[in-house]
Amino acid sequence: RLLEIHKDLAIEAGMNKKDIFLPHNGDAYALEKGRFYRTDAVPGEDIMIDGSGVGDVGNIVLRDREVLSDDGVFIAAVTIDRKKKKIISEPRVSTRGFVYIKANHALMNGAADVIKEAVNNNFEHKKFDWTELKQDVRNDVEKYLYKQTGRRPVVLPVVMEVNQNRHRAMARRNNQENNSEKRPVRKNHHKKDSEQKKAHASQDNFLLLAKEAKKHNDLPQAKQYLLEALRLGHDSDIVCELCEIYLSQEKGDQAYSLIKEEPDLFSNQRVYDTYLKILAFQHYAIEAAELEYLLQKKLPVKIEPVSQIKQLEIMKNFKQLKYIQEKDYLLLYCLSTENFTNLAKSILMNPSPNFALRLSLCEDLIKLGYSEKVQVYILGELKEFIPKETDLLEKSPIYREVCVSLADYFRQDPSKLPIMIGEMNVCLGMLYPRLNDYIRDPDQFAHDFRNYLEQKKGGANQKLLNKIYEYLAYEKATNSDF
Repeated sequence: RLLEIHKDLAIEAGMNKKDIFLPHNGDAYALEKGRFYRTDAVPGEDIMIDGSGVGDVGNIVLRDREVLSDDGVFIAAVTIDRKKKKIISEPRVSTRGFVYIKANHALMNGAADVIKEAVNNNFEHKKFDWTELKQDVRNDVEKYLYKQTGRRPVVLPVVMEVNQNRHRAMARRNNQENNSEKRPVRKNHHKKDSEQKKAHASQDNFLLLAKEAKKHNDLPQAKQYLLEALRLGHDSDIVCELCEIYLSQEKGDQAYSLIKEEPDLFSNQRVYDTYLKILAFQHYAIEAAELEYLLQKKLPVKIEPVSQIKQLEIMKNFKQLKYIQEKDYLLLYCLSTENFTNLAKSILMNPSPNFALRLSLCEDLIKLGYSEKVQVYILGELKEFIPKETDLLEKSPIYREVCVSLADYFRQDPSKLPIMIGEMNVCLGMLYPRLNDYIRDPDQFAHDFRNYLEQKKGGANQKLLNKIYEYLAYEKATNSDF
């Protein structure tokens, strides 16, 4: 493009168009007897520059980056006891750039079950090997995600051993006791050897070490201690300390992701206060308004949206996005309630947005207690609903009855239930928030839905199921990965 601009500039300056050449990589030119012409080309290719490195970005790296940009990353973490050959804590999964977690709980739960099954199978049938165990988890999760979504994110298995730090700490402590007379003790010095600090590998000690490092303004070391503590098990105080460090480093998005993983944001006062502090830092005024409607009281902290200029920019950019990720949607929480509701209504009036975006917008309007009629396109039909009078999807009686019916059928083979529930979430999400308009008999729908997936025979709901999956195929081909 710059060459074309230079060419136009030269022509404007009076140069003859025939005397202007736009060479490509590898083109060779010769000047002979007053004549300038192109000769045989020489080998030439692009050189990748990455930071301070020149030409050191290979095809494998580029391919990995392409996969990450297209399908995102999926992190599967599990803590095990190698000697007892058992899983100590429930697997934890998280994603970036893959799917919107709020609309895909069943997919996440199904992935956690796949992780457990892969680990247990490895324990039962193989001699323990870290590399093999991680590879088994990666392979099984990749197959599951591709089967459920048709996409292949980069799967990063994280396997932690619960006894590892304890055994190492005991060995170091014994060694220190045996050699204590041979070595002088250093007193009143906050910079002890990192190995000696890790000898007290308990959460309380890691927390104390983190506070000491924080006191000396060594935030990276404090963060590392807190992450080590969390690897030993969940603790709300540690989560709050880590969130404080993220906020001090201007990493509000990481603090938000971490605090939202807490099972209860309201019972523990410190967790609640940290949660509100993060919302204020991020300017998540919409989530604050949803909390006030849920709690039926004003929050102790006033959480303001971003400036009106920034709100206009957020709304403009969001409407132009082709591929919407979770971070893009969370920016909408920085809007005022008026701007958010107006934007949501305008998007819901558009027949093209996919069901996950439609579901999230509808549920946020419900959480805000919005009391006016809202129009929304469902399977190409324009429908109306009043958010304040509508249940969230997972609290809908129809949703629950369909889930119960599926659970009853798969009680003899529960391993298939998460996959079936995940598919059902997608199916009912296509009909939300007007489930009553399409499903009269939840038991019959569950029966027909199951047969449709297995045999393409939908019984009384054949036409409805055909239409749902036609629209799903269209959305997959044309819309975002939200």
